[in-house]
Amino acid sequence: MGSTFLLHKPVIYGSALANALFLVILLLHIIPAAIAPISAIVAFTARKGSKSHQRSGRFFAWSMVIVAFTGIVLDIVRLCFFVEENHTKYAGYTMPSTYPARLGFMFVGVCILYMVREVTPPRVFRLQSRKKATTVVPSLLVATGLLLTAIITLRLNPWTGAL
Repeated sequence: MGSTFLLHKPVIYGSALANALFLVILLLHIIPAAIAPISAIVAFTARKGSKSHQRSGRFFAWSMVIVAFTGIVLDIVRLCFFVEENHTKYAGYTMPSTYPARLGFMFVGVCILYMVREVTPPRVFRLQSRKKATTVVPSLLVATGLLLTAIITLRLNPWTGAL
């Protein structure tokens, strides 16, 4: 049985190819996650407006987008395919992630995508600004966060750290 790189969690998705594909997506999640804090530190220490500041800020934004997208994909895979096998505690492996953690991480990924979209210049992530979207999307994110909080608190285990 395969396992994830850092946390040694089981990876069982029906075939060696599916397991390898999951691990590739996981690697595409880990690499930008390591780049993001380094580029953020460079952006913070560089003089505002300098080439270094702009370049590292762009690296930070794009790495966060990649981390969010790949994280959402990984969470959907973990929640939808071979759930029983991948959420069982096996001898020699660490504890599997919980459902509340998966839901929380997926929600954080969506929020990161929205925040990056809002703080970047319009030409980068959107063709035109829509006035209605500036109130509807944040309201939907707040409502979704409250709904997930209620589900995790009332139906799942709120003590997992997902809240």
